[in-house]
Amino acid sequence: MPPAVRLIVISAFVLLTVGLLVLGAVKSKQMRVPFTILAIVLAFIYIVSYIVLFVL
Repeated sequence: MPPAVRLIVISAFVLLTVGLLVLGAVKSKQMRVPFTILAIVLAFIYIVSYIVLFVL
């Protein structure tokens, strides 16, 4: 798989998962804090994986 296609696929997956978590945090009053924490942790993991995959 070419690097550009891999970047697009990973970006789409990241936006989908973090976006769904943020949407769940907005919609649900009871699960707002856990969804927000999980979205922040996943976003941090994705940023680190971007650095490892494409920069190093």
